[in-house]
Amino acid sequence: MPVRFICARSSRRVLSWAIVLGLCLTARAAIVINNVSVPAGSVYKPSYDLLCLAAKPSDVFVFFSANYLAHAATVKSFPKESSSENIASLLFALLYPSSGIVRGLDAIFRHAAFTKHDLQKAAQAGALCMVVRSNVWTPVEGARVKDCTVKPEASKQFS
Repeated sequence: MPVRFICARSSRRVLSWAIVLGLCLTARAAIVINNVSVPAGSVYKPSYDLLCLAAKPSDVFVFFSANYLAHAATVKSFPKESSSENIASLLFALLYPSSGIVRGLDAIFRHAAFTKHDLQKAAQAGALCMVVRSNVWTPVEGARVKDCTVKPEASKQFS
């Protein structure tokens, strides 16, 4: 199976797999047995019917690894960010967990999710682009552009 880099499109999938992996590795079956010998450092709470086992180093490693991966998978990407920039931001999030705070605060302060129209949302998020033809471009004979209006002033300006 080829190795794939984590990118913004698959960040939710990676996060969900990290959660499932964490749950599978930490879940224990609840079996009621009266006479059981438990490892040293275990504590039994009879009022809650709860047996707390001492954490092994592998348990701590899995916990922190899952947290770091989940954090890196949820780093917000900017519009029109290249794959290499996205991978760099994910690596920075793994190495320096506070590096993504600027991206999160940027999204919060823009309030793009609270606008009513799609065009306003794109403008608030910084995802607008402008397509402008050059003065040497000429349309191909019979070509049609859907959902486009050409104003006479604009077409005279570039000819």
